Amino acid sequence: MKNELNQTENRMQYTKPELLIPVGGIEQLIAAVENGADAVYLGGNAFNARISADNFDIVEMEKAVEFCHLRGVKVYITLNTLMRDDQLEPALNYAKKLYKIGVDALIIQDLGLGKLIRENMPDFEMHLSTQGTVFGVGGASLCKKLGYSRVVLAREMNLEQISSVCETSQVETEVFVHGALCFCFSGQCQLSRTFGGRSGNQGVCAQPCRLPYKLAGKSEKKYHLSPKDLSLIDHLDELIKLGINSLKVEGRLKSPEYVATVTKIYRKYIDQFCKMGTYKISDQDREDLLQIFNRGNFTDAYLRGESDDSLMSSDFPKNQGIYIGESKSIKKIKSIYTISISADTTKQLSAGDVIEARFADESGNLKTESTLITYIERGKKKNLNRKLRKTSQTQQSEDYGEVVVGDFSKPIPIGAKIYRVISKDLSERSRESFKNISIESGKYTRTTGLHMKLYADSEKVFLEGYPEGSFDGNLKDCLDCGIEQLDKLEPVTVNIAFQGDVAPRENLDKIKNNLGKLGGTPFHLDELKIGSEIPMGIKISDINALRRELVSKLEEKITSSFKRSLLIDEEKQGMGTDSDSRRNQKDESKTIEKDLVKKSKKEYIEVYFYSWEDFIESSDAPENYSKVAILPLADILLHQISQHDLQAALNARGYGDWYPYISNISLGREDGILEENTAKTAEFVKDRGIYLGNLEWYEFFKEAGCKLYADFGLNCYNAKTRQLLEDMGFVKVEPSSETYNERNGAYPLMTAEHQINADVLIDRKNVEMRIINRPFSDQMVLTLNGIKWYKFGNSTRFYYSK
Repeated sequence: MKNELNQTENRMQYTKPELLIPVGGIEQLIAAVENGADAVYLGGNAFNARISADNFDIVEMEKAVEFCHLRGVKVYITLNTLMRDDQLEPALNYAKKLYKIGVDALIIQDLGLGKLIRENMPDFEMHLSTQGTVFGVGGASLCKKLGYSRVVLAREMNLEQISSVCETSQVETEVFVHGALCFCFSGQCQLSRTFGGRSGNQGVCAQPCRLPYKLAGKSEKKYHLSPKDLSLIDHLDELIKLGINSLKVEGRLKSPEYVATVTKIYRKYIDQFCKMGTYKISDQDREDLLQIFNRGNFTDAYLRGESDDSLMSSDFPKNQGIYIGESKSIKKIKSIYTISISADTTKQLSAGDVIEARFADESGNLKTESTLITYIERGKKKNLNRKLRKTSQTQQSEDYGEVVVGDFSKPIPIGAKIYRVISKDLSERSRESFKNISIESGKYTRTTGLHMKLYADSEKVFLEGYPEGSFDGNLKDCLDCGIEQLDKLEPVTVNIAFQGDVAPRENLDKIKNNLGKLGGTPFHLDELKIGSEIPMGIKISDINALRRELVSKLEEKITSSFKRSLLIDEEKQGMGTDSDSRRNQKDESKTIEKDLVKKSKKEYIEVYFYSWEDFIESSDAPENYSKVAILPLADILLHQISQHDLQAALNARGYGDWYPYISNISLGREDGILEENTAKTAEFVKDRGIYLGNLEWYEFFKEAGCKLYADFGLNCYNAKTRQLLEDMGFVKVEPSSETYNERNGAYPLMTAEHQINADVLIDRKNVEMRIINRPFSDQMVLTLNGIKWYKFGNSTRFYYSK
């Protein structure tokens, strides 16, 4: 009895978070739903950050939304790219289509697009993407005021930082718990665009972070920008206790088997903890998570507040699989090769597995060779004669010693590390959950419960039904939330005229049995009530007809209940115009520039310095410009630079003025320095103004009456975002770094939590990048190295690199 009370208390104590699963195609959608997703997120054929996934056209999207809603699953659509001006109207029109078909929410990166959607569809729920780079209470609270119901927090945040947002802000929180990690803070990366013309902010990232690089002065190439994959399976209890609203899995480019495996395992342990107040992960589930996909095993470093080398998968950037053993010998048979492996007998191999050999070539570069196992011979004690060819038989626990496998097309050197990258057994187990199922038909595990009532009057028999919101199959004991809207639907009633003689009551069992025949539908029978007045002579065929009609009408009612008409007349909708406040606002940025140009009769440029030290050491700036220095406020405070000394340094270097800035990422030490020096901060900023690279400090400086300048980190990429920022009080707006080119100098290619202990990083084409570890910041910045001064033209931002 005491244990039962404790379990009840634990169930009452923790609100079950949403499990949000990535869906790159139809099969992945079915796998996610059948294995227990509370919500799925997917993209269309444009405006999403995973444009290379299969994705969904609008017809497929509507079918997907209906499929999910019938099973109590929410659907979020990604519109998580930055928008050019010419993309805004098509994106808005696309959002209108999504609104009409009943999509539950949009995941947005571009603040201008968010403003447009809010103006045209004020009741369309919006979540700010992790591409929006929210990492603190200030940013999260501001997003609520901007119309976002949820923020997807930066992956780099630790548990304490996440807790602060959950406790203080009124916005829903979403946290990544599993999948790939970007090296750079999401939304701030320019590496792929700069070197390959493929922008991550446009959904076409080429993943240069997964390529080899070397450090200056060293010949060894490693994957210095490749993090391990994230897994927070061991921290579910901590995250749930914080009250996080949604636990998110990454992987819209992953296979249906990946989706099925990860969904099932996270579903299991979320439910176990919420029900019991504790959970224990089985060895098999740990192995399955690793086997289905991992880079360098897994990491939870960010959540623990660490970002050292334990975060990185610097030796191998792809799916690592599970280590099996080393190659001990090789044998050539005609044109193919078999190898013997000193196998770990706890890691069973079978025909149909895919293994990969990894070894260094003569130059020390990592090479790989993989094969599908079609031949396997195992050692049992001293007997190596048991041969298995083209069989699915797996190694038994008593087997040990060497295992001979084939067939490789190339020779494998002795000592090569052998990994199993695909397990036939796991793939088959995963596929069991979604095979022979389509959106239109199949034997579904995930179904919505129905309450039915059968009754009659003197002329007709009636069947009434409504969704109850629970779920059957393997998920019956765990999914108890679903979509609230299902529970609010009015019952559906169908009827049929009674014809026939009254029969004995024994017919009652047949009636019950036939009303429960709901296979192949999105429903199962939870409860059935039969009135005493039911004529027992009713034909079973009539009962079946009633059931089919009820199911059809319920499906129609449920799906149509989510679909919407635009609240604002479409003729009155559109791109909008500048607000009165913006039209009347003095263009202070132009005044600043004109005053300096008038005094000096030179062209105006801003020179952005990454540190006070860089500024002090700079001496080669061209003299034929009216120069303004953009300096990090936290570094000035850290060095205790007085206003007098600062002005002297400016004069000595030919700068007519200066402006402080807060970095695009100020998480950690930079925020701490500013918080400890709020009085000095106000002194430096009040009359001068400040560039804000993120949303975290907006409210503080706005309430202090300071002039605000929007910096590149706010990603202003179109006129609508500029309008929003100016309406918020920003008197000057620096365009997104998405617009930068070589004339902007050493602009940030990456801003990362992990710091590389070196000065220069060199890519495969010997292009050098400067690594900047700043004394006032926990983040590293990667920029182009050796940038020279250019002829800029008026009002150009230049990023200095020594």
